[in-house]
Amino acid sequence: MKEFIEYNYDVKCENLSFFGETLYFKYLDKYYLLSKLKRDVAEYKELLNFLINNNVYFFKTLINKFSEIYSEYNQNKYVLMECESENEIIELPVKGNALVDVENNWGSIWESRIAQLIKQKVEYKLNKDVYYILDYYIGITEICINNYNFIRSKYSEKLMSTIQHNRIKYPLYSFDYYNSTNYLFDYFFRDLAEYLKAMFFYADLTDEELINKINLNEFDDFSANMLIIRVLYPTYFYEVYDSFDKSNINTSSIFDFIKKSSQFENFILKLIYYLSQRFNIVVRVPFKYQH
Repeated sequence: MKEFIEYNYDVKCENLSFFGETLYFKYLDKYYLLSKLKRDVAEYKELLNFLINNNVYFFKTLINKFSEIYSEYNQNKYVLMECESENEIIELPVKGNALVDVENNWGSIWESRIAQLIKQKVEYKLNKDVYYILDYYIGITEICINNYNFIRSKYSEKLMSTIQHNRIKYPLYSFDYYNSTNYLFDYFFRDLAEYLKAMFFYADLTDEELINKINLNEFDDFSANMLIIRVLYPTYFYEVYDSFDKSNINTSSIFDFIKKSSQFENFILKLIYYLSQRFNIVVRVPFKYQH
């Protein structure tokens, strides 16, 4: 990749390192990030225009020697970004961004996910443990879809979108947060929902922290219900499941989630309880508190 970067851009790169899927290096007094572009180029250009026109901070996207915002390597498109500082931890919530009239399509995406999983159960030789685990998360996803459709029908609201992220991790670092290839348009609480899930599974999220994170955001009945649905959706499981060869899934990794499933259900019930103190919560889940 060193030759690829230096051929396409006017930078010298030594000591290349990985941060997740992002390649980074330091040149002179700046840091450079190389990320794979997983979306349509025209769509990405529109996103960049929005960021610039609305003064939303992001790492500067560099133009290559051929006047393009991306460079191709092994049939993949890559974007090189420049930033002034080291990789730093970010605390949510961050100050809100400009709003845009873009609808989300969670329902159809989640329905496609279920169809994909059912197909994989037929096509791949999955062991019985993985079958059981998939059935559980298919069921959770169906609960999310039913609640999502009900909330959209009940409130008939079109909530404006803002800049959010495709993936949020814990701890959350600037190399992920300000990476424009990780940006998308969605409801303002998408990042918060994914952050709360990440804190639950990869840190010790206390009740006090949960309440504090909720209170730092401005919700109404519609968005409070949708936050619960987004937290319930098992992104954490699908990310790990998708990373495995389906004919040789590491069951010990995905069993870690099943082991915490009862605690996570309790966590959802707590979230519903706290939000119901201030909002009309109509989300329904088939969970009972487990000691």
